Amino acid sequence: MTPLRQQFIDEMTLRRFSPRTHECYLRWVTELSETYHSAPDKLSDEQIRQYLRSLTHERHLCGSTCL
Repeated sequence: MTPLRQQFIDEMTLRRFSPRTHECYLRWVTELSETYHSAPDKLSDEQIRQYLRSLTHERHLCGSTCL
C-alpha cells in the first residue's frame, strides 16, 4: 500500500466514514488514476474537477457524495 493511500484511509477513519464510504472513495480514486494514467497527487485541479463532474453528471451521484 502506498503512503498516499494509507494517508487517505487514515483520514477517512479519523472522520469516521462508514466502511461503504471507504470502499466507494477508494474505488473512485483508483478510477481517477486509471482515467488519467497518473497518481492522484500528480493530477491537476482541473482534471480532478472534470472527474468529479463525470461522477455527478454521468453517474448521477449527488454533489455531497463526491466531496
